[in-house]
Amino acid sequence: MYNHSGKNITEIAISCPGVTPFYSNNPGFKLVSYDATSKELMDFTTYHTIPSATTWGDASYSFNKKFGYATNKTMYENLSSDSLSNIHTKLDAIYTVLHGPAGYDISPGIEVKTEK
Repeated sequence: MYNHSGKNITEIAISCPGVTPFYSNNPGFKLVSYDATSKELMDFTTYHTIPSATTWGDASYSFNKKFGYATNKTMYENLSSDSLSNIHTKLDAIYTVLHGPAGYDISPGIEVKTEK
């Protein structure tokens, strides 16, 4: 999450896939790694499978590997040193797998629509 200028990261939020296939998604879960002393997030690995599988198999992706980040830095340090444009490009690769390329403007800011 960025400050009001859209240039400085102030905190990190991560999402997790659901284990249930009820909403037409393959089951998944996220394993989070953190520094034992500082409790800072270091990495996460997301696992996916298909409903008919009997095991979870190999990891689908690791945050640090997918984004090409250093493993000896916190997620905050890695993201803070990257540009917003690069982060959006990398996020598109993991969050739009099912739906193809993003159908929205990936520049800073999110259009908020309200019901009238």
